[in-house]
Amino acid sequence: MFERYATGQYPVREITQLARTEDLAFRKTRNSVPQSSVHKMLRNRIHMGDFVWNEKVYQGAMSPS
Repeated sequence: MFERYATGQYPVREITQLARTEDLAFRKTRNSVPQSSVHKMLRNRIHMGDFVWNEKVYQGAMSPS
């Protein structure tokens, strides 16, 4: 989803439809994830590795396990 969204060639609606065909669903209920949730997920900075602290954006770093 993130790679498709990053290209700018896929609208959120199409990404949602593709995600549903790939069985993206909520873990507990197994209901399909709605478009609003996909949109929120794609726009969340934390998924891009950034986070906001005291109104300033920082680049996060994943630590090795």
